[in-house]
Amino acid sequence: MFETGDIDQIHKFVHVDMMEHTPDPLIVQTGIEGLKELIRVNHIAFPDLKIKVYNISGEGDFIYAHFNWAATNTGPIRSAEPTMRSVNIDGVDIIKVKDGKIVEHWGYWDALKFLNQMGQAPE
Repeated sequence: MFETGDIDQIHKFVHVDMMEHTPDPLIVQTGIEGLKELIRVNHIAFPDLKIKVYNISGEGDFIYAHFNWAATNTGPIRSAEPTMRSVNIDGVDIIKVKDGKIVEHWGYWDALKFLNQMGQAPE
């Protein structure tokens, strides 16, 4: 969904009250609506996004994924103009599943590397 921006089937995979433990500060909504907004914002800002999963595993109700996120910022991020810069970062998602749907998410990625690549790192 992050690569395509297509959220039409999201309700099949994500519980309406999904708990996001590492929310994006730009997203006000919570639950599935917050995830939809995050996907929309990212797809507008990074329409060529490619996600490569290095490895994925599960234990009990949890799924763990180590991934690479690569894209070029050719669209606006809210009111910020596109930087036309490419980003390439790694991260980890931890997802809790209940009754076949995502109910909780924790996400970790190299935010400083992202800001550096976007030309927005704090001095």
